[in-house]
Amino acid sequence: MGAKRFFAKWGDDQIQDDSRTSAKNNSSAITQIIIDRKRFIFTGDSGIDALEHASDQVDK
Repeated sequence: MGAKRFFAKWGDDQIQDDSRTSAKNNSSAITQIIIDRKRFIFTGDSGIDALEHASDQVDK
């Protein structure tokens, strides 16, 4: 019952035809963790612009 209520209020996807996402998605946190020389990147629901910016910063 709780799951139905959650998904009923979730709403529609906000990705437009031009593949761009909202400012809300572009402000999502992106976290990089390096453990034993292995890199883990958690992007959450980051938008395309945020992912492009993060990819530029990964090796800095």
